Amino acid sequence: AVSFLRKSNLSAEDIKKIWVNVLPSKSLQIDKESFRNVMRCIALVQEGYDPSKDLLSRCVNKNVNFAELDGIPVFQPVNRSLRR
Repeated sequence: AVSFLRKSNLSAEDIKKIWVNVLPSKSLQIDKESFRNVMRCIALVQEGYDPSKDLLSRCVNKNVNFAELDGIPVFQPVNRSLRR
């Protein structure tokens, strides 16, 4: 997980703060919801937010861009509406 998260170009300290804040049990395992929250926090820190303990709760209703990771294309949502 560490090598993947380093692709965010955040400092090791910021990545550690995010990990500890999202997974306070110091678990090395991560479930889908926790992974989503880690990626959301990475995106917020990339936007200039401080990786504080209450980052997720402060930004719960904020629209967040996808985290940018080196070597991984940015996800582009596709409108697959059947209406034309």
